[in-house]
Amino acid sequence: MPAPFAALQDRVNRALDQHLTNALAEVEGVADPVPVEFDEPYAPAFDDQADAQAPECWGPAIALGGLERGDSLRIDGRLFEVVRSKPDGAGRVHLILRSA
Repeated sequence: MPAPFAALQDRVNRALDQHLTNALAEVEGVADPVPVEFDEPYAPAFDDQADAQAPECWGPAIALGGLERGDSLRIDGRLFEVVRSKPDGAGRVHLILRSA
């Protein structure tokens, strides 16, 4: 039996995946599309000369945790490259992306 906090953490992560996701990510090596929270800036900063604001997504570490800088994933049909991967230690990972 998992520790009480681990069970609560798992419950919160499932709720995030069910209710707050707004896109599906296709990741190589993962059979089914992964629900993610996807955010993309309204407009590129400085006419795309500086990467001050980048697209980013949050999702389950079990599916996205193996992604590293330079890996690619497809979100809602668009291809992105991982710039930075930041696991939160609680079962989620935050990916900073750029268009591939």
